[in-house]
Amino acid sequence: MSSEAEYILFDRASGNQLGEFATFEKAEETFLRYVAADPSAAPDLEIWHEDGTEPMPVDPEKLRRFTAA
Repeated sequence: MSSEAEYILFDRASGNQLGEFATFEKAEETFLRYVAADPSAAPDLEIWHEDGTEPMPVDPEKLRRFTAA
């Protein structure tokens, strides 16, 4: 991982790391682009801080815009 990356976008369904980001905002933006492409993927996507022990929450209001039927 690069020395600037602090946040990781992870897909639990595939076990793949989808990107490394210097800021939470960039990670969240990418998370939301994935969800816009496939709303059913939202439960499997997670943003982790490199020092974290739990995934970081995505703004529920932003997420709702992409997952509402």
